[in-house]
Amino acid sequence: MAEAPAPRKRKPRPTPVAAVETGVKAPVRSKWISPSWVDEQLAGLAFGSVYEPFAGQARLAAYFKRRGKRVVAGDLLESHYCHALALIENDGRVLSAQRAQEWTQVIKDAEVATRFQPWANRHFTPEETIWLGIWSAHLGRTPDPIERALGAVAVCLTMQYWLGFGRAAHKPMAPAVAFSHYLQTVNTWVCGSQHQNQALWGDAYHLAPRVEADLLFCYPPTDQGFFDYPEPLLLFESWVKGDPHLVLPGLSEPTSGPPTLGLPLGEPSMYADALRRFLARAEHIPLWVLAFNDRYPLEEASMVQLVKEFRPIVRRAGLDVATGERGAPPGERLIIAQSRKIGTVR
Repeated sequence: MAEAPAPRKRKPRPTPVAAVETGVKAPVRSKWISPSWVDEQLAGLAFGSVYEPFAGQARLAAYFKRRGKRVVAGDLLESHYCHALALIENDGRVLSAQRAQEWTQVIKDAEVATRFQPWANRHFTPEETIWLGIWSAHLGRTPDPIERALGAVAVCLTMQYWLGFGRAAHKPMAPAVAFSHYLQTVNTWVCGSQHQNQALWGDAYHLAPRVEADLLFCYPPTDQGFFDYPEPLLLFESWVKGDPHLVLPGLSEPTSGPPTLGLPLGEPSMYADALRRFLARAEHIPLWVLAFNDRYPLEEASMVQLVKEFRPIVRRAGLDVATGERGAPPGERLIIAQSRKIGTVR
């Protein structure tokens, strides 16, 4: 029977300036992993395919796709699924100028114009909320899922652009101009592949057993669940869902059921159980790369012991990352483990 992990003293998360000024607790980015650094640590290990169950906006997955690997990228959020669909499953298709022009046409409909009105003067200007409703309507009428995903990623970038100005009403680019700019940006991120890559949306606990891959890259969510997500991502998920009042699981009240990665988990032992439950579902994948940092709820020794319950560890790596935030720099950690039954490269 596995021993319960000892509580750890985590490096304190730096307090954002906004929290100091307003007293509001704001989430702090919890992952700083560099795809190229991960690739360096995998030197000498043969693998032709990668499964990333918590892919986020698919930055690492896109890196390995460009490196010629077959990639499966999944996530619990539908907004992250849009990124994976646009940049991973998409085999080199870009948006046409005609489609981009169609999406910048004004829709004069009261329901469309007021859909995201609750965000006006809180997160965005009133005009910007109208455009969010227009783009939501345009994409909702677009039958092609890849085109919709590409458009959604451009909306995400536009929202981040607006939020970067705080409450300033004036931005250098008008809404339609900004959206057109980011549609072109997303086109430059698209790449083709010789493989059939895949985007998945849902709980990785249920999806992992069906995924065939040589390597699992698992950088799990923190024990804070959706509390750890920055405001732009939460707003984008709400936009994708078409609900400006969206409340993600665990943010308003505790969730029922067994400990699950991605939901708030109050104790280190609960987090260890959730991670253990997931890894048990991925035992068929020959190579594991477990990534985390020293602001996670378990000490590195506890993470090592947990992985050893399933298979031997072949390599460990660490890197301190200068983030520019207050406080000590976070330390990124990797644990690489290999099944005793080595599969063939796919």
